[in-house]
Amino acid sequence: MGRALLLLLFLEQVYSLSYPLREYYYIDIRKTWYEAREYCRENYDDMAIFDNTEDFQLLSKPAGFSSVYAWIGLQDEPAHWRPNMGNSTNSWVWSATGKPSRTGYQNFNTPNDPDNYAAGELCVKMGGGGIWIDVRCTDRLAFVCFSNNGSEVSYTYVSSTKSWSEAVAYCRANHTDLVMIEDEATNTKVSNARPTGTDPWIGLSRKPWHWVDGSPLTFNSWQGGAPFNSGNQYCVVEDNNHKWMAAGCSSANPFICHKVNSLVNKVKVNFLSSANLADPDVQAQILQQVNSSYPSNKSIFL
Repeated sequence: MGRALLLLLFLEQVYSLSYPLREYYYIDIRKTWYEAREYCRENYDDMAIFDNTEDFQLLSKPAGFSSVYAWIGLQDEPAHWRPNMGNSTNSWVWSATGKPSRTGYQNFNTPNDPDNYAAGELCVKMGGGGIWIDVRCTDRLAFVCFSNNGSEVSYTYVSSTKSWSEAVAYCRANHTDLVMIEDEATNTKVSNARPTGTDPWIGLSRKPWHWVDGSPLTFNSWQGGAPFNSGNQYCVVEDNNHKWMAAGCSSANPFICHKVNSLVNKVKVNFLSSANLADPDVQAQILQQVNSSYPSNKSIFL
């Protein structure tokens, strides 16, 4: 039968009512970041997590709140990267695998490095004696590539200077990848492959900051467009304009908790129509009419 033929159709479709994912609560009690996390987990679900700027519209700071600043559930946990290799979303990963170390081997210049000075040192070079040092990924350095032909691994020093990401791209185009080091023997081979006095890139980098549930930071609201860590500032507060700043985790601030809104209902809607219900325009009209029957903070999706 052609689409032009009008048919009497009966449709029973199940729609899901979608509520805001989280409800947020300002707590006007001054605690360290870790104490605040514990309080939120005991009394709510966790510290505040934000997926996008639309979540800020769900925040309502009470009148008379004692501080401009409040902890949120974002941190750059040092135990996962300083100097440990770790296995978290903010841990060091190798460019060749995109994963953390399999052996846990590291040769950082402890206790000074890694320190992520000014919240900007997220890539690693090899210094004198094969020691690892965290530096800015935009620095321009020579680097060491490795080639793996299946039976042996070789190392090639490249003297032209590039940023860390440019070095990765070069190694992948001409060799296997920027060098990966998982044991002392490999570290010695890489150190011997470079001329004396040079500090080349190795294939280690990391993405800082993660939410209390372990999820990575996918958007940000940093004051000034970027975080700044003047030293041991690995936790985050927000201000009245929902702008974020790094702060020392042991300082005492009020905080924001959240509860996951698990209220999800189902509604059955019956339509008696001669229209083509597969038509996107018809579907849009149906949704508009159905959604108008419910509060504005709820929506229905096909």
